[in-house]
Amino acid sequence: MNFNSQNPILSIEVLTSNRKDTITKCLDSLSSLRKNVPSELIIVDTGCDREMLDIVSKYTDKIIRFEWCDDFAAARNAGFDRACGKWFMFLDDDEWFEDTKEIENFFNGGYYKEFNACWYVQRNYVDMSGTGYGDILVARMVRLDEGVRFKGRIHEYLTYTGEYTTVGSFVHHYGYVFTSDESRYRHFERNASLLKQMIVEERDDLRWWLQLVQEYMNIGEYEKSKNLCSDVLKRFKEADDYNTRRNIAYFYVARMDADLRTYRFADALEYGEQALTDSRLYQMAQADIYRRIARAAFETEQYDKASSSASEYLRIYDALIDDEAAKVEQMSSFCADVLEEKSYSEVCWILIDVGIHEGEIDIVKKYFERLRFSGSAVYLFKEDDIQRFVYEISFWKLDVWCIEAVKKIVAKGLADRCIEALKKIGSEMEPVLDDGMEISESHCNIDEEQSGNKIVSASDVNMSAKLKFINLLTMLLANGVSDDYIDFWKIKLLDENSNITISSQDVLTSTRKLLDSKYKGLLCDSRFWGNVFSSGVSIESLFAGTEYATWMELVEDMCRGS
Repeated sequence: MNFNSQNPILSIEVLTSNRKDTITKCLDSLSSLRKNVPSELIIVDTGCDREMLDIVSKYTDKIIRFEWCDDFAAARNAGFDRACGKWFMFLDDDEWFEDTKEIENFFNGGYYKEFNACWYVQRNYVDMSGTGYGDILVARMVRLDEGVRFKGRIHEYLTYTGEYTTVGSFVHHYGYVFTSDESRYRHFERNASLLKQMIVEERDDLRWWLQLVQEYMNIGEYEKSKNLCSDVLKRFKEADDYNTRRNIAYFYVARMDADLRTYRFADALEYGEQALTDSRLYQMAQADIYRRIARAAFETEQYDKASSSASEYLRIYDALIDDEAAKVEQMSSFCADVLEEKSYSEVCWILIDVGIHEGEIDIVKKYFERLRFSGSAVYLFKEDDIQRFVYEISFWKLDVWCIEAVKKIVAKGLADRCIEALKKIGSEMEPVLDDGMEISESHCNIDEEQSGNKIVSASDVNMSAKLKFINLLTMLLANGVSDDYIDFWKIKLLDENSNITISSQDVLTSTRKLLDSKYKGLLCDSRFWGNVFSSGVSIESLFAGTEYATWMELVEDMCRGS
């Protein structure tokens, strides 16, 4: 698999130690790029054993031995000095690309001739499951112009000038997932020691202060992080160059995060509002701060502040999301996630939660509709957001919107959270049913004034849990959700002594049995079924195989009977 070209456009450097568990993934992930773009692969060996050298030699014969000296830039420059390409790209042996198509297009489409650098995405995972991660843009590809060089004993970077662009290709990186606290602290001690050396050598470069703050945050030293942030903000109070404007926001954000992680929400809110008075902040940085203010305000029950701050985030998001020039100008690698799906979804959920708390159905609908439910991950504000949302909409008028909302949730593999909400309602309902109490018409009637634009809570309407339960049960059945709990209640609500289940084949028979049972009141509310049909929900989408006319006749009978 040695694709080294005699006239490479791209030189690819991989710094290697002895990571045998990831080196093959790393080098294999470059195969398509090396095959489709004239390239050379350079391995810099910082301490490989014989087995590791045998592995990498299958991919290239350009292997450079480097004696480790606690200086990552020096190691990188050892390979950089041997590069023959027009462009240079680097990565570590614990990283591997998902795919390199966009990088290939960057070169094969001739776009590389228009820029001096290209940033791609590093996806940093928080655990070995691969479900939680943060994306940052990294300047890992540059044109090999005169004066370009690696700098930095730690968190090394390439110096370059001129225009840059970005691509969506990303590398998987588990380098900040540790198997023990001991390994985490060893990593911190190495990095912090080298960063402190860099601060002594280059005291006016924000980069090293920023990286040191991040190291403290990574090990939970929040007070040290806060103090360092305050010191840096005082030191650079008058600085107003481009790099300061791009990076100064991180110190405000890290200071707020330290308070948020230690549940000092009032302090985070106060500091966030103070940060917004700094005229150096770009819009993207402001959005990052508004997002945190919204969270802190919600936690301190300042719902108007939470709503207005979240709305400000979305205003900036809408202005920037398609403005590539503005994003390139304003983006720092440490606030690169501010416009990502995770941040965006969190803000939408804050507004949904405010709507639920305030009983504003229109607000809940508006921001649920803004959720994209794209990608493999689902990002929330609170761990139980889905359960609380489904619980609340179960008392709305049952219409196509509610069913489609549950459909989106179920489609993301979150049916279990819907069932949790159903069980919560069931726990409110079971004691009454177990007592054998007959449900009458009055139990299911809802005051028209209460059922307009406000969510009706369980405490407002007698026996409301039954209506909530049957509403949510219908939504779940309409979306093909089933488990033992749902099967149990389908039977219990029909006839405790029968084996009847609600299905597309026997739904008419089941409903007629309901009408003849002591639970007749569950289906007596005309609005419950009437809104299903009047809202335009197709019968097929609810209970496939049932004739519409027959259902309408049955519903009319129910309404007359109630």
